[in-house]
Amino acid sequence: MLKSIRRVCHAAAAVLMGVAASGAPAGEVEVLHWWTSGGEAKSVDELKRALQAQGHQWRDLAVPGEAAMPR
Repeated sequence: MLKSIRRVCHAAAAVLMGVAASGAPAGEVEVLHWWTSGGEAKSVDELKRALQAQGHQWRDLAVPGEAAMPR
């Protein structure tokens, strides 16, 4: 499970950093995620800070727990 979370985190970081590095004008980025607890939330905060440093505005659309990924 932890490996899966790390892979998802790395993939999300790559996509978001690609947005920041693309040279596109700064704008609002809407991020729908379910990383709402502990280390997950800290990871989201790091991604948010990195995008904001590039001039983008982060719009957080966090959905906690099972509501985000119904089975």
